[in-house]
Amino acid sequence: MTKIERVHNWNSNFMKWNGMSENGDFYKVLGNTYDIKDSIKKDGGKFSRELGWVFDREVPGYDLVKMNISEVAEKNFDGKYFFKDDVFKTIKAIEKANTHYEETSSQFLGTVGSKLGATVAEIVNSKVVSTVYGDMEILTFKDIDGNTIVWKTSPKEDLEIGMVVQINGIIKDHSEFRGDKQTVITRAKIIVLSGPDKEEF
Repeated sequence: MTKIERVHNWNSNFMKWNGMSENGDFYKVLGNTYDIKDSIKKDGGKFSRELGWVFDREVPGYDLVKMNISEVAEKNFDGKYFFKDDVFKTIKAIEKANTHYEETSSQFLGTVGSKLGATVAEIVNSKVVSTVYGDMEILTFKDIDGNTIVWKTSPKEDLEIGMVVQINGIIKDHSEFRGDKQTVITRAKIIVLSGPDKEEF
């Protein structure tokens, strides 16, 4: 194998290992990817230590920004691609510039480890993602004061967006996503107050 062939193979593998297309384009997945990493992987995404989760093509259903290898890597004296020294700074700046959100009125409820008492809230979002343990549903609720409550559980076919429920559980975590303060709960109990059926879960 000639030197030119070795360089070509290196560059081709560099792009492949880091989830890029043959011409060096890639689509960076924005936002918090921890809860959806299994779904990204299932759809063909790759994780790069320097870039995070990326696709080599545009995939619907994800918040993506298109980038090119020239923004994050450069060739050495042999013509081989290596990541630039400031690649982490570049990726962070790209994420910040392409993630637009407004601060919300949501506040954290209670303290981590304590019990969330019976709270009336509306189901405002539902998303099912694949994990190594099977499908997981992420249910998002808003209480009367606009505070966000998140419950990650096995899929619940009888819970629908728009239902008003009474919910309680154990506060597992306080997190923030796109300016929204979220109270994450576990071991939730739900009573549907308005909707097609009134049931307890």
